[in-house]
Order: sequence, then C-alpha cells, then structure tokens
Amino acid sequence: MSRPAEHRRPTKPASLHVITSLHAARTARTLTRVIRADFELHGARHIVVALKEDGSGKQALQDAGIELHCLGLATPWHAPGALLRLMVLMRRLRPDVVTTWCQPAHLLAIAAAVASGTGAKRVVWTMSGANPNASGRTRSMPRLLRALSPLPWGIAVGSRSARQAYQALGYRPRRWFGLDRGGREEAMERELRSYRRLWRVASGLDPASVRPGLLERTFPWLKKRTLARIRRMRLTKTTFIAVTGSCGKSMTVRLATDILRGDGACFCREFQNIVGSSVKTILSIPASSKYCVQEVSGHFPGAIAGHIPFLKPRIGIVTAIGSDHYTEFRGLEATAKEKGGLVEALPGNGIAILNADDPHVRAMASRTHARVLLFGLSPDADIRAHDVSSRWPDRLTLTVVHGDESVRIRTKLAGEHWIPAALAAIACGVACGVGLRACARAVEALDPLFGRYSVHFDPDGPVFVLDTVKAPFWTIAAGLSFIAQAQAPRKTVVFGNIADMPGRGRQKYRKIAREALDAADRVVFVGPNAASATKQSGGELGQRLFAFQTSYQACAFLAESALPAELIYIKASAADHLERLMLSRLDLVVCWRERCGMEDVTCPQCRDYRKPHAPPFGLAEPESDRDAIAAKAPGH
Repeated sequence: MSRPAEHRRPTKPASLHVITSLHAARTARTLTRVIRADFELHGARHIVVALKEDGSGKQALQDAGIELHCLGLATPWHAPGALLRLMVLMRRLRPDVVTTWCQPAHLLAIAAAVASGTGAKRVVWTMSGANPNASGRTRSMPRLLRALSPLPWGIAVGSRSARQAYQALGYRPRRWFGLDRGGREEAMERELRSYRRLWRVASGLDPASVRPGLLERTFPWLKKRTLARIRRMRLTKTTFIAVTGSCGKSMTVRLATDILRGDGACFCREFQNIVGSSVKTILSIPASSKYCVQEVSGHFPGAIAGHIPFLKPRIGIVTAIGSDHYTEFRGLEATAKEKGGLVEALPGNGIAILNADDPHVRAMASRTHARVLLFGLSPDADIRAHDVSSRWPDRLTLTVVHGDESVRIRTKLAGEHWIPAALAAIACGVACGVGLRACARAVEALDPLFGRYSVHFDPDGPVFVLDTVKAPFWTIAAGLSFIAQAQAPRKTVVFGNIADMPGRGRQKYRKIAREALDAADRVVFVGPNAASATKQSGGELGQRLFAFQTSYQACAFLAESALPAELIYIKASAADHLERLMLSRLDLVVCWRERCGMEDVTCPQCRDYRKPHAPPFGLAEPESDRDAIAAKAPGH
C-alpha cells in the first residue's frame, strides 16, 4: 500500500548552495550554469546564498527565477552576522543538501549547519580544481579546513589529480565524490548529470548509487595500476628517463627523444605528465624499446612520488625551478623540494642530470646517490655552452663543449631561454652513449613545438611568435628579453591572462605593462584583466598601450594596424586560445568563444574548430559560409 502523500519522501532534493561571490570566476560560472540547467530541465529547487554582494552572476540567477540571498560579508568583521543570517536561513528552508563552493563558504556552512540543527552530514564541499589553496589568501584557512574535513558528508572533486592534491595536504573526508567537467555540449550534459547524482546521493534520495559509482571509478584504476607495476618489472632492458622542472620539460623530452632514436627504439608520450600518463606509458610501451622518455609533473606536493613506483627511472633530468603553481608551494624552496623527489628516487647506478646555472637545481646533487651530470653556462658544467647568440630574426646558435670535444649548433629555436632544454637533452644523449655530434644533428633538425615560441609567417603581413601554452608570471621576463633584443620594423607584445602572480594582481599587470613598453613599440592586453594594465595609459602611452576584453576585438585591431614583417609576440595560457590571432591571418577562424574550457588542445586540434561560434557581447555574427570554410581548410 502506498504512503499518504504528506508522508512520501520528495523525489527532488532541495539544494542550498553557499558561495563566496557570484563574480564571473570559474567556480561561479560552473554553479550558475549547472543549477540553471537543472532548474530549467527538471524543475529542481535550488537556493543560492552568496556571502558577498558583488558578482555578475547575480542577475543571471534572478532572471532564471532562482531564489538568491546575499549575506553582505564585506570584511571579516561581518562574519558573525553572516553566520547568524545563514543559520536562520537553514532553519527556515530545511534543505536536503547544502553544497558549498570556495573555502570561506566551506567553513561558514559547516558552522551554520551544526548550530542550526541541519547537521554537518548534509554539507558537501565542492572542490572542482586541483588547487587546494586557490581560494585562500592565508595559510590558516587550509589548515582549519583540513581539521574539519571529516565533518561534512564528503568532498566532491573534478579529477583524480585534485583528489590526490587534497589527500597529500591531509584532507580526510568521509567519502570522495567524482564530478565530470564541462566543456563541449555533451561534456556539459555529463557535468549536469554528475551534479544531479551528487545532490541525490548526499540527500539520501538515492543511497544505493554510492557503492556502484565508487566501484566503477576505483576498480579500473586499481586494475591498470597493478598491471603497470607488474609490466614494469618485466621491462628490464628499457632505460627509463624522467624529466621534470618548472619550464622546458616538453622541449627537453622532444629533443631527448629525437637524439635517442638515433641509437635505438625510443618510446615517448608527448605532453602527458600526470601519474595516469605514466601508467599508460608502462602499459603501451613496446617491449623492444631501448629507451623511454617520460615527462613528470610536480604541480602539487606529492605529485612526483606518485610517478616513481611505475617509472622507476634510471636517469632523472631537472631543467629549472620557477614559481609555477605558486598557490600550491608558496616559494621556490618548496617547489625545489618537490621536484627534487625525482633525484632522490634514482638508484645508485643512475644518473642525475641537473642545471648548473640554477642554484635550486644544483643543490639537488647532495640529495642523491646517483652520478651527477651538470649542464649549463657555468665553467664547471660537464655539458657546457658558450658563444651563444639568438637575436631575432636569427635563431639560437651556441657552441657546446663536453670534455675535449666541441661542436657548433645552429638550432631552429627562437630565444636564449631554450639553452637549458637543449643542453639537458644533449646531456641525456651523452649519458646514454650517443656522440656529441650526433646529438647536435638531432637538435638542429627539430622545429619549434606549436605554441612554444613557434614562428608563423604571413607572406604579406607580420610574423607571429606564439608562446601560448602557459603564462606564469615569472616567465614574462624571458619573453620581454627576447623582444628587447629582436630586430624588426615594429615590435608588438600581446598578453592574455597571467597566472601564478604573488601579491596584488592589478599592480602586477601594471608592472608588466611598464616593462613591456620599454621592450616593445606596442603592448596589447586581452581578457577580463586587461583594464587593470591600461589604467596608467595617457598621453604617449595611450598610443602604445591597448586593452581588449575579447580575442575577437584584439584580432580586428591587429588586422587593421599590423605592418609587413612586424614581429608580434603572443604570451598567454592555453585557456585563452590567443593562437587565433595568428590563425585568422593564415586560416579562416569561425569560432570566437571565450574560455571554452578546451585547455588541453589547441584550436586546430579541436574538433569544433570548423563550427561557427559568434564572439560574445554581440560583437559580430559567426561566419557560416561553408564554401569559404572549405576553401581555407587543409587539403584545398
């Protein structure tokens, strides 16, 4: 017999979402996108509580008819009042599940849930990125959250690397819940389904789905890793080489692979550097391979240690130490400690190849029992370079010395910052018994990798140099040095979003603008932070410093103002996709989406590259002429 209607359990959970701000950041955009879709498609009840009043997402939620409350947490002194108001809301609304977004919201929601009688077991912390410190300005907040992590129902993360990052920092929740990320349309559908399942499971409406979901995600992962460990024990004739560092890893891997292929079969998975990639490498490497070169990322504490049981490298290469992933390490010493884990894991008969010009890398020699091979410009380096020149339009040329042998190398690479990568790869070849001249021939034959100072010529227009893979703040100096030394009719620098900036972001953007104006004739900033760099513009600076919100606007500006043979250097992260500024000159670009979420592929590699998509803000209509697209497509 069915229950009376008033005693039936609701089939749709009432979800309360607590977020720090509805400003147009990634977390706020994800929250707005997911709950609007769930509300419109399924009629689910969602209530959003924002600790702060600001945020462009506020109007979007109100237009969709979603209940919204703002607590007015302008300063830490307002926290008691905000906590009291949140307690009153929880008592009145009695939500089935409380989802929190960002670190201050995690802390406030736990306190309010316990005090209001809602219970901490109804609270879910949502941590979609692999950046445990991204939302915390102080170190006390993460420490407090680690201590409170066993209280909520669980922690929802967007990837296995995120889970590993939080586990390495000491987070011990009741359970972990895996979320799918958005991106393309079908990926957004998976993302919505994963959030809906999270809300149903956490609210108790679908308790049976917890165990199958956990097994589906965990068992294949454990199976692959177990098989990888077994297969690695059988690969006794293969020399494994691991490469890490804050920059130059991918170029070093590519150069070392080309050098070693002249001495035997060499296996390499390019641009794959997480632990799962190392597992896939072990499972897919042919048994006949003489060498295997694997890039290893140390993007959070404990990441390097995850690779070691599978790779068990005999040769370890450390290129450089910089302030990448600043929010995770907060200093070069902590970064060097993590990267040095690779050197410590080398066996006694192994070889550690270290950068003699970087003091943090050179100091790693005392942390290993393996033989140490130094490379660099230092006089005592085993693989030493001198007589270096790289002034645009010339490419990097250097003389490399090893013992009594020396060779002059003329590379196709642009910029002196590639010296460590070239020397590290040569040192790897020498350590494996390849002659110095054979190493030089392989280095001279390599073309730049796309987006890593790759050079693109427009026959009747400018020359583009793309540095569009990542843009940490500490690498800006190398790019400006390259531009300052270059010879061209006019030099233009284009910046996208800059990452890993310690201190105040606006001041850093203005500092970058001042230094760039000293090196180049024109400076262009693109993206939501562009206005921060141009506030000092006026008089003569107004003629040389420009800011645009979208890549479409910047592309139109460069199309109208670029000169023949002008040098345009583009520095941006992969998420900005500023390679479209170059592609629009040499190809037909029809997709002008901003922050599309496709960070792992370049525009030409994306399957949606030929799908028209209008730029935001109604700037223009998308190009829909299929004949024009086909005419400029490869092969026509």
